[in-house]
Amino acid sequence: MVGIVGLADEKQRLRFDEFSESYALFVGRASKKIDKVGLLAIYSKVVCNRFALKDGNQNIIGVGLYPNLCRIGHSCRPTGAVVFHERTAIVVPTRSKSFPSPLDWSLISRCYPDVDPISTIETRKDKLKSEYFIDCHCELCEDAAANETMEAFACSKRSCLGRVAIVDGAFVCGKCGKEFDEKARNQAHQSLQRIDSLFDPEYSQRSLKDQLHCILDCVHFTQTILHKYNIKRLTVLKAAYDGCVLEKRHKEAINFGRQSLEIYRYYLDEFDPFLAAFTLNLATTCMHAGELDAASQLMHSIIDRCEHIYGKQSEALNYIDPSFEEILAKLSLGDMGL
Repeated sequence: MVGIVGLADEKQRLRFDEFSESYALFVGRASKKIDKVGLLAIYSKVVCNRFALKDGNQNIIGVGLYPNLCRIGHSCRPTGAVVFHERTAIVVPTRSKSFPSPLDWSLISRCYPDVDPISTIETRKDKLKSEYFIDCHCELCEDAAANETMEAFACSKRSCLGRVAIVDGAFVCGKCGKEFDEKARNQAHQSLQRIDSLFDPEYSQRSLKDQLHCILDCVHFTQTILHKYNIKRLTVLKAAYDGCVLEKRHKEAINFGRQSLEIYRYYLDEFDPFLAAFTLNLATTCMHAGELDAASQLMHSIIDRCEHIYGKQSEALNYIDPSFEEILAKLSLGDMGL
């Protein structure tokens, strides 16, 4: 394993200081003087080669080093993903059930930790440059249409499904050529400002009920302004879904969850672990709402995928077992207390 970390970057320097402090507590301050140069070498290898340890629901629970897997390069549109069966790291394909045979490691890629493939090209490149010191030229980063769609607005001509991008300061539809007038431009700017305001520190101090009210208002305002697959639209829809689930407004949550799932399916491959985890999450929400047919359809749509990705003994499959139909039957009779 190799690693290169520059301490000129303030964030990296602070992280290294925290790492040094933790190391000192671990080995004991009474030990001989710590070799900062050697420690930096270890730290840089951890930063550049780490794997995010995740549970069956794709929650990050730690960081691990797996030398044999460090040969796998990065791609914002990866062909594989690393999942964990207990403590064992396994590379699974995300585009099909198996990798091509014979296995060619050069064709296998993964998305590095902390890099969200459903984020703007600027965000991805900045993260990869600051965290991993690489300039990414992967399939997604070279896909101009996909990156444009992530930030696109909806055409003001309702019968047109084209993407509106900002070209030399003008908002122009790539399909019909229609340009936004002043009112449409102002609405576009307002929609982005409203979304950004949801992540203001002061906003997080509000009650959950007030936060959800603002989120739902933002969903309503932006629904005809942002393009169907705009990733900021996904951010708001996912926030609305999570908020409605917490408030036990399951019927509304399902609506936002389905719209979110459609966008996830647009950007992620069929066997992507996050896609499977979110589908499971939405299925359980349908169960809580009493929409058992919808829950069953979602569950059955990913049984094979989840078993393939996580393994048959994974906690991610707690809701999918031989008694699945019995669980649904109990739910329909109200025996589960949901």
